Amino acid sequence: FLMLGVAALAFVYQYGSSIERTYPNRTFNVQGQAKIETPHDIASFTATVTTEGGVDTGTLQIQNTEKMNAINAFLIEKGVDIKDLKTTNYSMNPRYSYGTCTQGNCPPPSITGYAITQSLEVKVRDTSKTGELLSGIVGAGANSVSGVNFVTDDDSDARQNARIAALEDAHKKALDLAKAGNFRIGKMVTFY
Repeated sequence: FLMLGVAALAFVYQYGSSIERTYPNRTFNVQGQAKIETPHDIASFTATVTTEGGVDTGTLQIQNTEKMNAINAFLIEKGVDIKDLKTTNYSMNPRYSYGTCTQGNCPPPSITGYAITQSLEVKVRDTSKTGELLSGIVGAGANSVSGVNFVTDDDSDARQNARIAALEDAHKKALDLAKAGNFRIGKMVTFY
């Protein structure tokens, strides 16, 4: 009987351990939120120069580069730092001519010229100059200006403060739930 009693206790202990391993923690989830406003301290936009012409790609590249250099010179003259100018696109695409089909016989398309497109991303740290710069780059040769945005240049401190505030909000909610449910909370298991 003693042997049978020890075996039963060992079985109960092993069974209890396996249940605890299967369900090791009792957890619940809460969501915390925080919002921190940051001032918009820079303007950003993209200036694009498109140059179209014949099949002489060398001449087209020179024309396109001259216009883009004029835009860069204008921006630097107006106080934009060279580190705030970045080429984001340079492409050369053919333009095709399609002949007339006669009796189901269509000639293959032929290249009649090329279009070169170059885009420059600009950051303006003195946002009061944005309007003047937009007008000036069009005068300097930009065919298109797009994506004018006012943003915060470096929001890493604000993001960190928001994360801390969100965790504090989640902790308060967890404490409130624990009080309402008459249980204690332990350590945070994970956060996202």
